[in-house]
Amino acid sequence: MSIGYVGVTEGTDKKIGTLQKTEDGNAVHIERVAIDRDLASLGSAILTEVTSAGTESSAVDCKGKGTIVVKVTYNANDVEADFSICFLDASDNVIGYTDAVTIQNRGIQDGSRYLGQMFVVENSVGASKFKVRMDSAPTNSGNATVYAFAV
Repeated sequence: MSIGYVGVTEGTDKKIGTLQKTEDGNAVHIERVAIDRDLASLGSAILTEVTSAGTESSAVDCKGKGTIVVKVTYNANDVEADFSICFLDASDNVIGYTDAVTIQNRGIQDGSRYLGQMFVVENSVGASKFKVRMDSAPTNSGNATVYAFAV
């Protein structure tokens, strides 16, 4: 294996995060790589007071993001529903769906709504966009509101 060198003038060039370690008595810098994490921003609901199974949100951008976070609220503390994520490629073609997950009602009131369990999915397929699908109608004739973002 060959080793390449990058010249950096301290304080004037682009910042590169490195880790320093010692090999054979010499300081070696290894480029540090980390997934970029944006700040969470719920924004507007992508599904509002939905009652029907099979309802899907509009597409949400996740290009270059590693994690999808979904927040669900319900109209009552005894309501739950199943949700899945649909991953889309750069041309809006369906890559595939995750397994449906029951988002349990936490019974914690937030204003006039009740919080569901947080739902986090890794974007390990490199999707450009995603949709949230409600796979089952909410129990007890309830409704669900969904927020989602990627970080």
